[in-house]
Amino acid sequence: MNTFLSTTLNKTVAEIFCGDDRVRPHMEPVIFEIHVNDTAAEISQRVAYANIRNLTDFAEEEEILFSVGAVFRILSVAQDLNDSNKTWHIKLELTVEKDLEPLHTYFGELISVEVNINLTILGKFFRLMGDFNRALRYYDMLIQQLSSDNEQLPLIYNNLGATWCGKGDWHQALMCYDQAKNLLESMPTVPNKEHTLTLIYQGFAGVYQVIHQWELGVCYGLKCLNLQSQCLPEKHPQIADTCLTLGWCYARLGEYKSASEMYHRALDIQMSTLPQYHPQIATTLNNLAGLYKDTKDYEIALEYYRKAYEISSLISPDGCGVATIYNNLGRLYAKMKHYPLSINYYEKCIELRERLELFNHPDLCESLYSLASLYMTLTRLTEARYYYEKLSNNLLNNEEMNYYWEAYKQIGLCYYLQQQYDNAIKNYLIALGRYNDRCHEKGAIMGIYNYLAWCYFHTKKYYTSYIIFKLALLSAKKLPKASNEFEDFGHNFHVRNLQNNIRKTKVLMMENNQYPLEPALRL
Repeated sequence: MNTFLSTTLNKTVAEIFCGDDRVRPHMEPVIFEIHVNDTAAEISQRVAYANIRNLTDFAEEEEILFSVGAVFRILSVAQDLNDSNKTWHIKLELTVEKDLEPLHTYFGELISVEVNINLTILGKFFRLMGDFNRALRYYDMLIQQLSSDNEQLPLIYNNLGATWCGKGDWHQALMCYDQAKNLLESMPTVPNKEHTLTLIYQGFAGVYQVIHQWELGVCYGLKCLNLQSQCLPEKHPQIADTCLTLGWCYARLGEYKSASEMYHRALDIQMSTLPQYHPQIATTLNNLAGLYKDTKDYEIALEYYRKAYEISSLISPDGCGVATIYNNLGRLYAKMKHYPLSINYYEKCIELRERLELFNHPDLCESLYSLASLYMTLTRLTEARYYYEKLSNNLLNNEEMNYYWEAYKQIGLCYYLQQQYDNAIKNYLIALGRYNDRCHEKGAIMGIYNYLAWCYFHTKKYYTSYIIFKLALLSAKKLPKASNEFEDFGHNFHVRNLQNNIRKTKVLMMENNQYPLEPALRL
């Protein structure tokens, strides 16, 4: 503190001074709760504070005065949503500057690899704070002001890519990383060129990890790791980041031994270089838990998730890290068939991500889809439909995502199973209008046509049903050749089924004299 700090032992007094946001709507009400370990010799010798009850005209306020230069560590930040004022509660701990030396050292190492700190580091701190829009504006300003051959540009475009990753826009991120790589290759004298290239490779690997192109993730991750071994210390935190990405991609490819080696290497580096309660340690523990979940070692997975939650909740009880762990616990308990617990954690995750206003972010979309799918598994169709509809509403401004058409397809299925065929038809038609070419690989379009045909069949519109069954058969015949005997059997079964449905519908169509009367559905 650069001035004297007046505090009180009386919480009611603190709440009065905290104020009311209805009177000052542009300001947030905050209460600081300060913890003092008065048995610590360092604190008692170097920090002056006293109860001045007997020296003030307001003895009932129980005032504690801290001297100039008092230093506090932030323990937690949380908002009381049950309070009408939505007051923020920030827990602090009185400390001394010596306690902050590891933090100073860590941030020094974190920023020391940046080229020309004055230009790039401010945007990086905006990004690390989660203020992605301000970071984007800052980097855009730099790009506008710098000449096209400025040696800062590769690093700026790399950081711009990382910022787009934070916003969940993977296409924009890839474009920025590609621009950074091209610029770097065209500038032979860029300072710290090898290290900047490792950052770009790391960015590519991270994006390919998220968009499920895991082979490319491994490719760029290994390129990055090879370069990092040449230009960074053996236990640098950025090497741990690369190991995390590689571990994730290996796990998704089913190479669990390689994944485990990478995760444990990352954890070893982090435990020796990062503060004890660092979010990246929580991320590694979370990923190890996911690996054990995939290998069906559920109890070990649960233990790692608990360790990850312990760290994440200390850092930010209402942050993205806690939301991710809630989501993963929901998934784990679903695997263990503990469905009430699974639903509980999914709901916690969704509530938290909505509070963070991540409405069309892929992470929230995944949680909504997972919970809706779980309700489908439990044949709780009304709840399933509610979450699918919530998902579709969140994606109104982001129709590019696969979840958008998938949500409408599943809403259609819910209505179909509830025998509300007109509503099912409406949603299936929306799904057909939103699909992308990759759906053909999964047979998704064939499935939509099939259910849509049955909807018209049950409403006795046999000619329309007949036409759509034929479209389903045509879609089935366009599917790629089966890769094994089991898939081939399944494909042939679907084809025969569709052929039988076409014959049956044609008979009913003729019996009801619908062929000349009802026009074909235009799709």
